[in-house]
Amino acid sequence: MVDDPNGKCGPILVELPDDRDVHPRAHFSVVKDSELKRFLDSSYVLIPNAKTHQTGKIRATFQGRFDVARGGKGVGHGNMYDLRLVLQQLSNVSVDYPNQSTGSDESKK
Repeated sequence: MVDDPNGKCGPILVELPDDRDVHPRAHFSVVKDSELKRFLDSSYVLIPNAKTHQTGKIRATFQGRFDVARGGKGVGHGNMYDLRLVLQQLSNVSVDYPNQSTGSDESKK
């Protein structure tokens, strides 16, 4: 899920083109490289830490197809999302890990 820091467009679900819930089917594949691996391996930082309640952040440049849910039907789990990005490629992935002892972020790339 991508979250708009300004809150203007709400959360955006990110799915891979080969996910079975993606309709219409994508006419492209996701680029499987070190940037995608870094993104997928770091997604746990978005889950709040049980002790500090801090979350990390992932920043990246996303390329893909935007889908807009129409007719009152959303996309994703429970049709909760109005917007979806079917991911084709990621670049410039950086991860801010929450520091468990102080609650501050430590940025790693």
